[in-house]
Amino acid sequence: MPTRNTAVPGHDLTALTPPATASSPTPRLSFAQVTPVVVFPALGSGLALSGMAIPEICQLLGCCGAIGVAVLTAATGGKRLASGLAQLLLHLGK
Repeated sequence: MPTRNTAVPGHDLTALTPPATASSPTPRLSFAQVTPVVVFPALGSGLALSGMAIPEICQLLGCCGAIGVAVLTAATGGKRLASGLAQLLLHLGK
């Protein structure tokens, strides 16, 4: 069994693979952050077309968003979000 990455006989392909670095850029937005931006307007439009009142739609989608934020905060530890909310409340109180 060959010990090197030799898909082509006589050629070492490990030199073609870039090394993994810790400073590699990571995406700034995740699927969980982008999905509500796309789905909520579509849901709101569908509910409005079906005859639901706009204030009820806003309340429903707002509660759904709040639940999503709470779950995401609980899943990620939430230190950064809690810090941001605390700063926002301090600025609003001035």
